[in-house]
This record gives sequence, C-alpha cells and structure tokens, in this order.
Amino acid sequence: MQCRYCSVDVEPNFRERPDTPHYGEYLCPHCGRSLGWKAKPKNEKKIASRPSGMPSPSDLGIDYCQICLRLKPWLGLNETLETHHINDDPTNNDRLNLLVVCTACHKLIAWLRLYTNTHLQKFYEESL
Repeated sequence: MQCRYCSVDVEPNFRERPDTPHYGEYLCPHCGRSLGWKAKPKNEKKIASRPSGMPSPSDLGIDYCQICLRLKPWLGLNETLETHHINDDPTNNDRLNLLVVCTACHKLIAWLRLYTNTHLQKFYEESL
C-alpha cells in the first residue's frame, strides 16, 4: 500500500495498542505515521453473561440510571440498564458496591477508567 503521508509504497507495521479501544494500529515504516486502526477480534466484543449471584437492576428495584437519571423507558433502542461494580470486583455484590447505569454511562465509566488510569500511570512512572 502507499502511505498517504510520505507517498512511499510500504508494508505497514502493526503495533498492539491496549491503551485504546482498538486492538492495534498500522504504522508506516518509512515515516512512522499512523495508517489506520485494527478492530478488536469479534470474540472480545462479545457481551459476557451476568455472573451468577450478581443482582440485576430489577433485583435491586431500580428502574433508572443512577448517573444520568434517565428512566428505563427513556433509554435508546440499543440501551438497557446494567449493574456496575464500583470497585471492579465482580465477586463483591455488596449493595454499596453496586450501581445501576445505562449502557451509555457504563461505556463512559469504562472509557474514563482506561484513559484516566493510563494517563495517571504515565505521570506516576515519570515521578519515580
């Protein structure tokens, strides 16, 4: 393929990128610029079933997102209410560790954790 930046015919290099929502990135070996992303394999996007013993939002008696406050009927077509573990420990089903969130807010939580933790870890490592 031809690099759109340096116009050289190249075989792109692949670099895994766990710090992003993608599986990896294709890079031009000549100029080092990004040529595009590679999506995660399909099995990584598969929605896991709820672990046994984990209460559903209806088990908790909550019919709205505890972050954006949207009621269940107000959710989008591909949205639902989900139970989120605040401390990321799926075995800790203590009521104080559970939060009922819509799909959009759940994705936001995951995104913030990924990017904030990665960002903060960079500064932590630089201070050592």
